[in-house]
Amino acid sequence: MSDYSKTVHVYVDEYGTPDLEIGKGGNEDYFIYTAVVISKEDIEEANRVYYKVVEDDFQQQGYIKSAHIPNNKNGYARTINALTTLKELKHHVFALIVDKASFSKHKGLSIKQVFIKYFQRLLAEHFYNTYDEFHIFADRTGGS
Repeated sequence: MSDYSKTVHVYVDEYGTPDLEIGKGGNEDYFIYTAVVISKEDIEEANRVYYKVVEDDFQQQGYIKSAHIPNNKNGYARTINALTTLKELKHHVFALIVDKASFSKHKGLSIKQVFIKYFQRLLAEHFYNTYDEFHIFADRTGGS
């Protein structure tokens, strides 16, 4: 095990669509999984910081969702304020960036469920090989 052998909480979210037909209807070139990793010892403080950000900048929503931040000066200010506060957290960030163009020839990955499970497995393998114990909290992947 690495120096990070301990119990951690892993918060995962994704950006993009699993569709390999790039350029079709706003389909992005990349699919990105991002994970924020917080040790069990730091989770109480992380929750305190998170709820402070929600109270200060996302009160109307009750949670942080970037899609609900306006694309204007006010939204930019809220984002900067939130990120400035969140940088207090003791954490690691792990990202898996998939260049979908490099997989366009693989028929199996053109199936949405296969695509999602394949890259989720790669992400999970990193945690299996790095931490003694981990708890993953993931946002729902994709639309209905």
